[in-house]
Amino acid sequence: MTTSCDPQEERARLSLALMRIESGKVDDDRPLVAFLYRLMRDELTPGRVEEIIVNIGPGPHQFSNGWLAVYAQNMAERLTGRPSDDDLLPDAETAPR
Repeated sequence: MTTSCDPQEERARLSLALMRIESGKVDDDRPLVAFLYRLMRDELTPGRVEEIIVNIGPGPHQFSNGWLAVYAQNMAERLTGRPSDDDLLPDAETAPR
């Protein structure tokens, strides 16, 4: 059974298929890679992402917005599966004495 398809939709589908063939099929199961890919595909240019990475420099880093920093740490842990160094240290209030 054949279904009629919008010609513009069909061209877009074929264009994506051709791009995948020409650029190479790449599969990766790392969430960080998927995040960076979608960020560069949909939100920021690869050049802007590269500029941010180059300007980060070695740590430790200080952040002026603690809530945003904690959220960034949480996202990094979710994307990499690794806790931050701070998460490895016991909290002073809950540490055994």
